[in-house]
Amino acid sequence: MPKNKFAKLDKKFEEVAENSAIKANVYTLINIANADLVDYPKNQEDIENTTDIENSIKELGVFSDPIEVTDYGQPEGKFMIISGHRRRVAGVKCGIEIFPCIARKFESEAEIYNYVLLSNSHRDTSKDPLLMPKRIKMHEAYLNQIKFAGNHKEEIAKRLGISKSQVDRYTAMNRIIIPVLDMLRDEIVSISGVFPLASRKEKEQGEIYGMMKECLDNGDRLSRETILTIVKAYEGGKRTYQEIISDDFGNVIDDDNGESDNDLIKDKQKEYKESLEENTDDEANEITVSVNDDVPVDKNENDNSEDAEDTEDEIKTENKKLKKKGQRQEIIVYLKNINSVINANSFNGDKEDTELIINGLTETFETVINEMQGISKANNLDDVYIEFLNNILRTVRKYM
Repeated sequence: MPKNKFAKLDKKFEEVAENSAIKANVYTLINIANADLVDYPKNQEDIENTTDIENSIKELGVFSDPIEVTDYGQPEGKFMIISGHRRRVAGVKCGIEIFPCIARKFESEAEIYNYVLLSNSHRDTSKDPLLMPKRIKMHEAYLNQIKFAGNHKEEIAKRLGISKSQVDRYTAMNRIIIPVLDMLRDEIVSISGVFPLASRKEKEQGEIYGMMKECLDNGDRLSRETILTIVKAYEGGKRTYQEIISDDFGNVIDDDNGESDNDLIKDKQKEYKESLEENTDDEANEITVSVNDDVPVDKNENDNSEDAEDTEDEIKTENKKLKKKGQRQEIIVYLKNINSVINANSFNGDKEDTELIINGLTETFETVINEMQGISKANNLDDVYIEFLNNILRTVRKYM
């Protein structure tokens, strides 16, 4: 019987085994020299910051986490990294020349691209606020490449483990000009702070960026409220930051800690508080008189110290009440303004602008619901809050 009688059958078995391994994504653990490792050309993740991995290697004394590679489309003996670019860079910095690797099998470039995207999706994005917008752009490109017929936003949200509204927000970041993104990367501004720029044309963003730089040069901080004020001022025709802070009308801009962003605004706040205190002092004097209206008041006569202290405490208490009332009135006016703006606009026109508005309203709505719950509990108004929720449910059911 010829030796090669079963050669064809053996080859067929090998092919079946290989195809099965590919479908099951079975992998082989092998050691590969650094010189034989090739970076994946479409990997856009930051691979320079490797301090955390270097510390781990030094502490353990070994390279414990294998790099994932494939020989698909590579010359003989070469392997392309599909996951572990940072691990390889860190290992080289620590003097490692041979890396433990998991060799995976793929049938197409599209499969490799998808695997790389999904592998990178689990990486921490806190160190780079622009990483998630970049990932969304890459996932969108992949879905277009494979002619994905479903809802792209839904699919990307699922692949990245975020909500659809978050996809919208991060997608909007890809429309913001580079100088502003540099501010974001340097933690000078926040994502929510620069969000209003996303709906503007590149030229407009450039002019707003110039005003933002003026703000920094003036020694002020670019909080979310400050940027929003700059954008609104730009819409109103202003083209410099100085025009905003010299405006007699002015706007009280508070940062996240409740501190004003510039000296002029602090002065305006001070004026407002002083005028409020004058009014409350008048109110307090009336209260003092009403409390003692049966007793003639002689300013030249020394008051009893205990009565004077009680009166002073009453005045302080009443001042606080009046100030809180003033703050509540400000909230009421603000809510009326929001309602007026929403009712006065049809929001027909630019689709991207409308999506941004809807997303912004969604966030506001969620915040309002949470705040209302806390306010209701603090003031024993749970029944009012429950009725509010019932009204919302009735309204939602109308459109479902």
